[in-house]
Amino acid sequence: MRILITLCAVLISFCSFSQLKQKLADDHFENMAYYDAAPIYGELADKFLSKKKGDKESVKRAAYSYGKIFEFKTSNKYYKALLKLDIKALNEQEYMEYVNQLRMVRQYQESVTIAQSALQLFPENEYFKLIASKGTKLEKIFADSLLNKTQLLPFNSNLGD
Repeated sequence: MRILITLCAVLISFCSFSQLKQKLADDHFENMAYYDAAPIYGELADKFLSKKKGDKESVKRAAYSYGKIFEFKTSNKYYKALLKLDIKALNEQEYMEYVNQLRMVRQYQESVTIAQSALQLFPENEYFKLIASKGTKLEKIFADSLLNKTQLLPFNSNLGD
């Protein structure tokens, strides 16, 4: 009987710990403390993506929080996982953030693909139209920039000349 009671107490504490973690992350998110909220939402999002326990909102908030603290690769990982589950999971603004973050990490072709899928959901959005049609233009600029190199010369006095 004692083992059963102990087992129930342990299970209840684990359940309440998960709920406390969600509440703590929500409080940080509402206070715009994204640096504190991102790792907690990351854990909750990973748990949801692997075991389907929790809710989809934690994945969205993990992506948003990591984007706000400039960890775009991690943020893009969560956005991509969320879109694999449901293409309508993001609203128009969140799609724009995802496309911008893809472009910030120089994944232009993927940003064009996401913009094209977003354009089907939001056909009036001019930004998606522009990215879907001319989204890979920066690839050429970065390829050309590799040809130009700056060479430091030894006669600078470090006094602003």
